[in-house]
Amino acid sequence: IVTAAGFVFSGWLSDWLYRGGMADAHLRYFAVTSVLCAIVGGLGFGARGTIVLAVCLYLVITFIQAVGGVAAGYLQIATPAKFRGRISGIYLLVINLMGISMGPSLIAFLTDYVFGDPLLVGRSLALAYGLISPVAAALLWLGFRPARSAVANAVAVDGEGAGAVVKCSQARPGGLMSRGGAAG
Repeated sequence: IVTAAGFVFSGWLSDWLYRGGMADAHLRYFAVTSVLCAIVGGLGFGARGTIVLAVCLYLVITFIQAVGGVAAGYLQIATPAKFRGRISGIYLLVINLMGISMGPSLIAFLTDYVFGDPLLVGRSLALAYGLISPVAAALLWLGFRPARSAVANAVAVDGEGAGAVVKCSQARPGGLMSRGGAAG
């Protein structure tokens, strides 16, 4: 139920913002949720109470589990048609290798070498959320302008992906172009 709520909400919100003219909506969603995960994840895994941990864990899972759907959706919007399969394959390879190898290894390193106590895994998780999530948010923030350019390029190359959204939003005032969208 938790991850289903996250998938539905993140997809709905990103698409709603995108249709409203925000060409980089998908990246903005993750930049904001990365900041929230830093706060909520740091507090939750650093907390001593089970209820606080459960609520924070629910919120973190809701934010993080949706990465796959929204990211894959954005890749389809911003990538010209002839490269979509390759880009999706590279994305899945990188995200899985990083998640499988780096995530657990980092937590083990922090637990063993920073805290020096195998019972302090919670603190290692809190520290990882507190350090990595703001870095992710900053990197995503740096990607906003290139994301808008990628959407504009995909539309220019083959008229697919964001083309229908661009046409619809140009028909009304305050559309994609005026909000720093594809041409911004």
